[in-house]
Amino acid sequence: MNPKFLSASAVDQERMPRRILVCLDRSGVSEACLPYAVLLAKAFGSKVTLVHVLEARARAHHLEATDALAWEISTQEAQGYLNRIQKKLAHELDAEVTARLEEGSPDQRIVDLAKEVDADVTVLGSHGEGRAADKSLGNTAQRVLAATQRSVLIVPIDIANLANSSVNTSAGRAAAARGQRSVLVPLDGTTSAERVLPLASRLALALGAKLTLVHVVEEPLASNVLHAEDLELAKALTGRLQASAKRYLGALILRGAKLGWPETHALVSSHRNTRKCLLEISGSDDAELVVISAHGSTCDSYRSFGSVAAYLLTHSNLPVLVLQDLPARSIPEEDVTAPPSSLRANYSLDLA
Repeated sequence: MNPKFLSASAVDQERMPRRILVCLDRSGVSEACLPYAVLLAKAFGSKVTLVHVLEARARAHHLEATDALAWEISTQEAQGYLNRIQKKLAHELDAEVTARLEEGSPDQRIVDLAKEVDADVTVLGSHGEGRAADKSLGNTAQRVLAATQRSVLIVPIDIANLANSSVNTSAGRAAAARGQRSVLVPLDGTTSAERVLPLASRLALALGAKLTLVHVVEEPLASNVLHAEDLELAKALTGRLQASAKRYLGALILRGAKLGWPETHALVSSHRNTRKCLLEISGSDDAELVVISAHGSTCDSYRSFGSVAAYLLTHSNLPVLVLQDLPARSIPEEDVTAPPSSLRANYSLDLA
């Protein structure tokens, strides 16, 4: 056995999402994340906690009685909304679902609650009710990603019309009618990237989908450093790397066949920009979900997400599940004396 391959059962147990936190803002678009939470919960027998955060009301001493009444009405409406979703999901999962109505800053309460309930995956929509067309992600999603040290599943709001998706409250029910879908797994040849494979394979099985393992070889670019003669050598190396990548993915597929993975395909591509290439691939007609490790070969433990994962979270039109490959304790706490951009990816900018 190739020593690079981790024990599937060990990895499966290590990365199994036992607790899922689902973030809702009472808008229809935020509910687009519910089918994916159901998918995870059914595939792994996970416990689900729903959360809705009410923006903190004014605390001024002159708060009028009418304001207090409006706040109480809003609180009761929010609780009723959560109760309805809770009941629906509990019936769908045939399991207990917890609901939490919180007060405060939505992003901070989500991050804090994820720690409190020890959520393995936080699920939220890319935008809430107040979608801003000029932003890749809504404000809450941006801030959660900048602060969290945990695995996340971001569902783009463009997928809110779930009638056209094979993921619904009975995950995979429409897969046969639409043709087999694909779960994309970007791999860069590192062991940390491979650790998502057992989880991705189980999700693909739950969806009735195939796995597509993707590796991108970056093409060399001519420059004042890389001249014509050296460029030819670099292109020859690119060809050899593509051949090596095909052998690498082929070995993974053979291994996966012994472990009961669904139908699995390899896709090796070359591109000048790995992130844009993955984004283009994720736009293919059969793609359903992207599952990727938080860090790649250039692992930076000061960032919760590497540049490739951050780019896909920000720009993909597919749901993206990013699994942390570092223990939370090894990711340093934010240095309050330094600007946030020095430690975290900037999710409001195009990282191309």
